[in-house]
Amino acid sequence: MKIFAPLVIQGEYDMADSKTQYTTNVNRMKKVAESNEVLAGKLAKGKERTSKYSSGWDSVNLNEVVQRFTPDSTIRESNGKIIYSNGGRYEVVADVAGGYLRVQDVNAGKLTYITLSGEYKPKSISKSKWKQMTHYRIKKLEEM
Repeated sequence: MKIFAPLVIQGEYDMADSKTQYTTNVNRMKKVAESNEVLAGKLAKGKERTSKYSSGWDSVNLNEVVQRFTPDSTIRESNGKIIYSNGGRYEVVADVAGGYLRVQDVNAGKLTYITLSGEYKPKSISKSKWKQMTHYRIKKLEEM
């Protein structure tokens, strides 16, 4: 079931300003959620997860992360997420309601997230600790 028509933007804006585009998409998705219960529920759950788990997350500049992992990327929306992809190994997955991002290795065959330094989960780290290490709060414009 589609929540709303996905938005795909290709090369129409400066990737150095991914944060502005992200903010525009967030505002649009929140407006759609006002009349779409399914999307509203997904956004509420995302916000709830962030409230519960975000205390130890590092803050990052979305522009820098997108430029590093997915330069010249396109944007698509899926299930309350904004995904930056350039067809390469990584995708930057930004949660709309939660205001956080993760970097996914799409070549790994399953949902595999890495740290910003490119580390993969060692067996010695618990799943919950790894989630803490791979979630990053997106800085607000005034913090950048």
